Amino acid sequence: MCRMNSEANFNNERLKELVRASGHSTAVALTLFNRGLGGGAHSMDSWNGYFARPDAKEFHAISDDLLRHAEIAFAGRTSSDRPT
Repeated sequence: MCRMNSEANFNNERLKELVRASGHSTAVALTLFNRGLGGGAHSMDSWNGYFARPDAKEFHAISDDLLRHAEIAFAGRTSSDRPT
């Protein structure tokens, strides 16, 4: 159980780093994350659960698969990537 909690915390913290490094707003980051998820796309409430404190009732851990998806979705993307 302890391993699961620390693994969940690692995954969620990594997602936070990816979003922070992208420089995008929460809404834009969610849009980028949802691309390619089809029916598995996340709502804003679900998305915010990944950023909640682990002891908060809203918290939910991001899976390894979704973290890999996030790594791809945010790879090299920053808020300065907007077309001019």
